[in-house]
Amino acid sequence: MNLRRTLLITPASDEDLIRKGRTTDADALFLDLEDAILSERKDRTRSDLVEFLASDPDVDKSIAVRINAVTTRWWYDDLIETVTAGGDRIDSVIVPKVSKVEQLHAVDLLLRQVEVNAGVETGEIGLIPQLESATAVNNATRIARSVDRLTALLFGPGDYAASIGVGETGGESEPGQHWEYARSRVVNAAREVGIQVIDGMYPETGDTQGFRTACQRSRALGFDGKTVVHPNQIHIANEIFTPSPQDVRRARRIYEAYTASDHDERGTIEIDGQVIDEETFEMAREIVEKATEADELSDL
Repeated sequence: MNLRRTLLITPASDEDLIRKGRTTDADALFLDLEDAILSERKDRTRSDLVEFLASDPDVDKSIAVRINAVTTRWWYDDLIETVTAGGDRIDSVIVPKVSKVEQLHAVDLLLRQVEVNAGVETGEIGLIPQLESATAVNNATRIARSVDRLTALLFGPGDYAASIGVGETGGESEPGQHWEYARSRVVNAAREVGIQVIDGMYPETGDTQGFRTACQRSRALGFDGKTVVHPNQIHIANEIFTPSPQDVRRARRIYEAYTASDHDERGTIEIDGQVIDEETFEMAREIVEKATEADELSDL
């Protein structure tokens, strides 16, 4: 399991911000070649990122690079040049504005060829499609099933709002609640195929309470993490998307008891009067894995 509680969005044009991002507690760096970059700067920014990846091998965080959408003229070179320069350090490629499976098939086919040329094991680099439209949400299950290398789905609330004609809404008492239908569709699609699911950003960086509420709602819907746009959001998201100590203690007890026992013919055991079946065990195993990667078990 690769923790993605927090993906820190950083414009790929700003090397100083990238280096500062490496010193934070974010689980991964989200290096952006798309929305954060003006059209006239995209080629230059890609070249800067390629130079950084080629000259700075000691990046101690997971790296996700967001290329431009496959409907643009930039995505092809984005994929080839960044993976060629830093294929052994890029964990995932984020593909924005995905609405149908054919787009991911095209990215996957090209990425396989680039991996071979870059000396990277085929299939080693994950794909994270970003679902940002009504069409994408309606096709979420097909998108999730599209290619084997998908590691997560990413929901994009800003463009989704535009696609359904409502725009962003601010000042709400429970941030994000008006996207529950779309978010639930994306979560269910990811869970069906056993991959992670990440919620989109909360742009009001000074509203830490609103961000906390948004994270809590996302976690309640089943998300594994959230994209963050400012370092002051990182500790909040990490806290909320890390299993609580009491959840970890119970999960570890279930995990240890289930793996050590002889299951009955139904594959169940009993703990404290509660029947524990294989599905409950799998949930406990996932909690233990998350806590282990987050280095939380040593404190229990």
